[in-house]
Amino acid sequence: MDELDNILDNIEFPAIESLTAVAIAWITFSIILYMLPTIIAILRRHKNIASLSVINVFFGWTLLAYVVCLAWSFSYQEPRRRSYRRP
Repeated sequence: MDELDNILDNIEFPAIESLTAVAIAWITFSIILYMLPTIIAILRRHKNIASLSVINVFFGWTLLAYVVCLAWSFSYQEPRRRSYRRP
């Protein structure tokens, strides 16, 4: 029995390391996909980033809220006008 225990103790499990890498990649991909409407809104400098982000984070798990946030992040916006103050 001691010999069997020694053999089992010396076995390496490389499959566990590759499964860990796959799990980390899958979790990272899932988070990016879940936050995609917020990422798009940030990149497009949407004027309602805060509202869109809150709805996406708390209600994005429902398909309806996710699709609404995704459409909202692509919605057209008027370009912001800068106001200059004269001295």
